[in-house]
Amino acid sequence: MEINKPVITIILFIINLVLIFLFVGPEYRELLDSRVILAQKQAEYISRSDYQKKIAEILGDIEARQNILKKVDSALPSDFYFGNTVYFLQAKAVESGLDVKSITFSETTQIKYQPILEGRADQEIKGINFILNLSGKYQGLKNFLFSLEKSARLFEIDNISFASSGRGNLQNQSEEYNFKLGVRMYTY
Repeated sequence: MEINKPVITIILFIINLVLIFLFVGPEYRELLDSRVILAQKQAEYISRSDYQKKIAEILGDIEARQNILKKVDSALPSDFYFGNTVYFLQAKAVESGLDVKSITFSETTQIKYQPILEGRADQEIKGINFILNLSGKYQGLKNFLFSLEKSARLFEIDNISFASSGRGNLQNQSEEYNFKLGVRMYTY
């Protein structure tokens, strides 16, 4: 029996093609898929690394500006206590030479704002109104308003009305007045 070399060569070539198609082809596709997945993972790693670097820079910036943030927090406190605010207003009035007749809480107003960070839309800035009845000299009122302006807290004077109390001497400019101030303080 004689072997036909061209036929055997063709048969072996076809068998090789089938074996390559069955065994090597899927492995090659897996290798290509693995390369694509590896490239995606590397891109994800690089983006996460850049993100973490940015977060570290921002955290360092926040830590460097801690004093400024404390001032902002005291200007717009998140935990509001009437007692602290009333005491502050009384102390500043007495320092300015005014007598405090009464401090009354008026109303709270909600102020809508566009939140800077997403997920904080539930917080609103609240304006808390006080009405202060004071008596004293005009210079004392000036000093009181100046001390409110200098304070770290955010106060806004809505209105001022005054009337003569009938005490004092007009010629010496030492006449005392009754003042009524509408003061708004903000919190969130």
